Amino acid sequence: MFVGRKKELDLLHADLKSKKNTAIMIYGRRRIGKTSLILEALKEHDEKKIVFTAIPDEIKGNMAALSRLSGEILDEPWMNFQTPADYFRYLGKRDDNIILVIDEYQDFRGYSKDAALIVDAALRDFIDYKKSNIKLIISGSAIRVLENILEDNTNPLFMRFTTIISLKELDYLEAANFYKSATIMERIAYYAVFGGLPNILSQIDPDKGIEGNIEDLIISQEGIARYYAENVIEKEISPINNGEIIIRRIGNGKKHYSEIEASISEEKTRKQLSKVLRELIAAHLIEKKHPINRADDRKKTFYEISSNLIRFYVAYGYGSEMTGSEKAYYEKYVRPSLKTFISYRFEEVARQYFRNLKRNDVIAIGTYWYDKREEKTNGEFDVALETLDGYEIYEAKYYESRLRKSIIMEEIEKATRIEGLTISNFGLISASGFEENNIPIKQISGEEMYRQK
Repeated sequence: MFVGRKKELDLLHADLKSKKNTAIMIYGRRRIGKTSLILEALKEHDEKKIVFTAIPDEIKGNMAALSRLSGEILDEPWMNFQTPADYFRYLGKRDDNIILVIDEYQDFRGYSKDAALIVDAALRDFIDYKKSNIKLIISGSAIRVLENILEDNTNPLFMRFTTIISLKELDYLEAANFYKSATIMERIAYYAVFGGLPNILSQIDPDKGIEGNIEDLIISQEGIARYYAENVIEKEISPINNGEIIIRRIGNGKKHYSEIEASISEEKTRKQLSKVLRELIAAHLIEKKHPINRADDRKKTFYEISSNLIRFYVAYGYGSEMTGSEKAYYEKYVRPSLKTFISYRFEEVARQYFRNLKRNDVIAIGTYWYDKREEKTNGEFDVALETLDGYEIYEAKYYESRLRKSIIMEEIEKATRIEGLTISNFGLISASGFEENNIPIKQISGEEMYRQK
């Protein structure tokens, strides 16, 4: 089942149908759906398709496998190229319409710096001199490797790709296609816990509810979501020096640099904090964010885990054996704070809702920092839109019951007490909707959010 990715599919189709000489790079974290996206795009194209997935092997092994596959597709059984340069030189001169896909390109080029640059140079010549009837797609999960290719002006492949897709998780609306029968509150909960990984979402059974799916997919020893989270920790976080320590410190929340630093007792680890944060950001494992009205204020910058699923695993399972009863574990460790966990992620769902609206008057979407000087307190509004007319401010509420009129009035009163806050609009977003009222502010229900097209 393929879901969403319309923007990415449109980009791929445009390049693959182009009469110009094009080359495409797609990259993103493991299990994000890169290969599925490529295969879905190829369905609408009649060209001969060579779809090769490299393995972490010597270049000789990959070349032998690529030669065999190409020979079968092109009906050229003699093929046995020894080097990428020879293969690309031959393929680039063919007159038939061909789409070449090299998946996990970082494994194809290898991890020896000098050897990898030789492969990059061979691919550069292929892109530059191949006929326009030969289309190229490369993809990979080694984000830092591929982004270095794109950003390093000394790399042979610098500025060689006509389309670059950094693939992210599905948003809340796309993810909901995997559990269409769920209620609005359940859809929000599924997204908050499991995020937008197609491979994981396809395993959700809506009949079991959020509790049953957490038990089966995350708490269980055989759970696919648990396996994925543990694999990310082992393969992506652990190789970063002190990466696990920092991920634990960030946990289920957003932490300022000073908060993370203060939580680390070892001086050597504190000194490496900036470097570790940069590496985690480069690997798309954490994000660095700031309120849209305090973009230049370092004290208001914070860090949070990018993936909802990894965030959940760090909050509830990281370091625990989880070897007993799944239900008992859920009851003791998960249930007491699950609604709070979901409510924090609902704030991001609300921001995604406004991003999907694509309003022409919106400059930026994020949070808004405020100070109440008289009360000597401060905080953030959950959702803020910087528009041509000023700031629109929204508070997001994940309550099981409809929002009462009294709560709406309290939220309005809180906002009006903040000194220096000039807003063009104030509203509330309620997952379960609103009790009937005649209050003249914007009121967005969860049902409305899931009607969005």
